[in-house]
Amino acid sequence: MLNIKNWKRWVIALGILMPLIFFTACGGTNQGDSRDIQSSESEWMESSSVVESSSLEPVSEEDELLEDSGEDSELEETSEVEESEEESSQESSSAPAEPVQKKNPYIIKVNKKMNCVTIYGLDEKDEYTIPVKAMVCSTGSATPLGTFKTSDRYRWKILDGDVWGQYSTRITGHILFHSVPYKEKDNTTLKWNYYNKLGSTASAGCVRLTTIDAKWILDNCPKGTTVIIYNDSNPGPLGKPSALKLPSGTGWDPTDPDPANPWKLKEASLKGVSDRTIEYGGSVDVMSGVKGLDKCGNDITDSVEVSGLVDANTLGTYSVTYTVTDITGSTATAQATFTVQDTVYPVITMNRVFIEELEEFNEDMALKMAEASDKSGIKSFTAAVEAQSPWSYVVLYTATDKNGLTQTLQQTIERDHYGELTGVEDRTVTSEAQVTEVSHIQGSDKGQQAAVEAVIENCEGNRYTVRYEVVGTKAAQTAVITLEEESKPEPEESQGEGVEPSDSTEETGA
Repeated sequence: MLNIKNWKRWVIALGILMPLIFFTACGGTNQGDSRDIQSSESEWMESSSVVESSSLEPVSEEDELLEDSGEDSELEETSEVEESEEESSQESSSAPAEPVQKKNPYIIKVNKKMNCVTIYGLDEKDEYTIPVKAMVCSTGSATPLGTFKTSDRYRWKILDGDVWGQYSTRITGHILFHSVPYKEKDNTTLKWNYYNKLGSTASAGCVRLTTIDAKWILDNCPKGTTVIIYNDSNPGPLGKPSALKLPSGTGWDPTDPDPANPWKLKEASLKGVSDRTIEYGGSVDVMSGVKGLDKCGNDITDSVEVSGLVDANTLGTYSVTYTVTDITGSTATAQATFTVQDTVYPVITMNRVFIEELEEFNEDMALKMAEASDKSGIKSFTAAVEAQSPWSYVVLYTATDKNGLTQTLQQTIERDHYGELTGVEDRTVTSEAQVTEVSHIQGSDKGQQAAVEAVIENCEGNRYTVRYEVVGTKAAQTAVITLEEESKPEPEESQGEGVEPSDSTEETGA
């Protein structure tokens, strides 16, 4: 029997069902609306958490805002029939206690000034203090500051100006995280010039991301995730990633995980990695000539990581590994062998090559006149006299460094002078001029004729001590010169006039 209470329930139920029956009979959706939900594109996501944009009127491209409607929101199951106070009371009294709500795994901080997003995870105290990921983004002057909770999420979302965004997550109002816009709902229609603005203020309020970063937020940050938008000159604890720069006309986001993405055939690369020889004791720059490129050909040398050390002070071979990863995750690796070898022989330097005329010379003296040097150090240094004359010596120097390289040097050591005298002897002269006469003395300096000087050092009576020297040298000898006057001959007696007669005369008779 239908009582009044049940009758009211049936009326309410029919009132809800009749419009749905009529809607289905008339063909379901508006076929002229290009923004209908396409279930085939959302099969990979939970139907209750990710929806397509539908039945939206586009707004101006300048604002890049979303015009929301109830049809865009996530659907929730609600009761269509009013329950009696009694039934409601019974259910509430028998319902189990609600479990304690678990914290979302991450919070998202957007540095509007630096166009950088940092994701924070939970620490051991269940606080969001651990930075786990940084993303480059583009905000806009209309991006609001403050703390918000994410809500709706979309696989594709129509944006301002009939452009589309992939992997959109609503932050607040018309402000979303989303990929760089596409001209159409098509992965091949990326607005590449917008993409090249990532890292700078370029949007009209939303937070633009690479496709892979927008997808990461949608996949890992559930509805209700806290978003904090702030300004700071420090990009964040993980720094600000760089963004790929796309060639003109590029239609695909290189980070798009779609299997059809042609960028998947491109890879990051390393140029200039080759085996090298390093001179012992020299400087080593393992990055000299090495360049890292992302899959778009952009220079990302600053991102090249090097493992392996080269000790230029130890002979041997060293393996060095280079790795570079671009922001799409494409990685290139290359290896090079560095060989440290000693090709520089010891250096022998002469400090002097002359000795004084009367200076003593031997092999010990020769070593003191030279020195040997090498980067590895000198193991041994010797000097051997191979030939000599009165005024010169031929010395062979040999130096061996600690790496076993040997250098030799043959050097002639000469005396600055070497005077010699011949013909110096004691003699007797008959005139003072002859005392210092040198015409009979021969002088030479290192075998060459040289002038001779004579100096009287002492005189005792007619005896002179004379010192003879080779001019310019220290060669000297002395001799005693005796001066004797030449004797005069006695005159002969004449037999003529003027001669006295002899005392003895012979007498003669008559």
